[in-house]
Amino acid sequence: MEKIFAPDKLLDRLSQELRVRSDKQLAKALGLSADVLCQLRRRRIPVTATMLMQMQEVSGVPVDTLRALMGDRRRRIRVMGLSRPRRGKAAPPARDGQDAVRPPDTRAAA
Repeated sequence: MEKIFAPDKLLDRLSQELRVRSDKQLAKALGLSADVLCQLRRRRIPVTATMLMQMQEVSGVPVDTLRALMGDRRRRIRVMGLSRPRRGKAAPPARDGQDAVRPPDTRAAA
């Protein structure tokens, strides 16, 4: 199966949804640098899952639609930094009624 990465349709649709006329305006609306958007158009860097989520948040276009526009037919996408535990390695059990996931310490550092 040949992989086709075509970000032009994706970026054009976002421009239309956000009612912007230039890539510079689109980059600003998406919170990207103009250089990154240029590299996306030239297919020098991939559209990451994080970028797709930001695009959805800004435009309201669902991630599945955005992925289809650029030709991504994978069943799943993986967001960097959000990994599942490896098989056979479970999260450590909670101790004495404490939650397994504790909220961050909000005390000021001394």
